[in-house]
Amino acid sequence: MATAAAEAVAIPVEEELKRAAEKMENNFSKIKTKIHRYPSIFRSLISTDDRYFVPRAVAIGPYHHGAPHLKEAEEVKRAAAYYFCGESGHSVEEVYQRILLVVAEARSCYVDDDTVASIGEGDFAAIMFHDGCFFLQYIICSTDDIAPSLESWFNSNDASMERDIFLLENQLPWVVLDALMTFRSVPVGEFISQESTSFDAYTDLEK
Repeated sequence: MATAAAEAVAIPVEEELKRAAEKMENNFSKIKTKIHRYPSIFRSLISTDDRYFVPRAVAIGPYHHGAPHLKEAEEVKRAAAYYFCGESGHSVEEVYQRILLVVAEARSCYVDDDTVASIGEGDFAAIMFHDGCFFLQYIICSTDDIAPSLESWFNSNDASMERDIFLLENQLPWVVLDALMTFRSVPVGEFISQESTSFDAYTDLEK
């Protein structure tokens, strides 16, 4: 009896251990595309506040989504998504459906912590859609004409935006941008390359 009971317990335990190992292997296989988070111990060692980790103007991605001081940008993101779709010549529904095709892959690029785990599938897809359109519209603004109201907001928050887009915890998976750029070509690589040459991590993040 004792042996049978032990065997019955061993089966679910082995399955649990197997799942943990598979999850670890899966995470390791995506280490190059993973958008990491700073360990809490690093935060206290690097700074007494969150200036190096928390965006000032806009949350890009799920890690800082919903922060009270970033709420203003959430409405701007919706407007940016509307303009992006309109200027691409495609409907909002068509562009959004394209994001739905890659949302599972995009989610796997983030650390599955409490913040990300608490976001439902629909809300996560909306974050990818709004944030992706917003980010691409910001890039387009540097090379082309966009809606005056949106351009005004970008210009007013440009110093913070330039800082925020380089924060480790404030990034989007490439698969999201790539999906959106099937509707409109945007020089993302050139923009990042150009911006990075003038970005001083120490000085700009200290501001």
